[in-house]
Amino acid sequence: EHPQTAALILAYQRPSFAAQVLAQLEPETRVDIALRIATMGRTSRDVIIRVERALRNGLDSSESEATAVENGPKGLADILNNSDRSIEKAVLEFVAKADGELAEHVRALMFVFEDLAKLDDRSIQEVLKTVDTKTLAVALKGAKPDVTDAISRNLSERAKESLDEEVELLGPVLRKDVEAAGAQIVALVRALEADGQIVISRSEGDFVE
Repeated sequence: EHPQTAALILAYQRPSFAAQVLAQLEPETRVDIALRIATMGRTSRDVIIRVERALRNGLDSSESEATAVENGPKGLADILNNSDRSIEKAVLEFVAKADGELAEHVRALMFVFEDLAKLDDRSIQEVLKTVDTKTLAVALKGAKPDVTDAISRNLSERAKESLDEEVELLGPVLRKDVEAAGAQIVALVRALEADGQIVISRSEGDFVE
């Protein structure tokens, strides 16, 4: 199939399955298709409809358009979250050459603040060593219980009390400020992973018994 057609097909598959398919492709084809997935929001509506009809997938055209427009970068991020690191690195480098801003968007979507709860305790402790209490307190405003619990169990009693006091003193916080604080922590997590100090588990294949 043409790379654009292949990209559209994979965009509608389970991320884990799409990752397996990408892994089987030639490197040049793989990165080409990955970039097309990430930029699918820029594909014209008519092209999407024509491909959709050709594939006879039975999806509603308006639904297809909305999925393609809204989920291009997120779709690629989900696929890369299920890929091994060599593929992730090659794809992101290729995307960065074509569109640096798009590559950063995909990277940001690959790990969100709520994913902190999925990190192992050692990794969380590494993150906590380098994030200041105020930023953490702002980010935790309105955080899900599993995130709050993950942070709390990796703090000393004294540090936990200090964080709780900071959160209480903040009072109401603008959503944009909460999101900005969360983004700072996510950037820190990505930097720690890049330095090899922590591991973000993306799939069952990341570990060996």
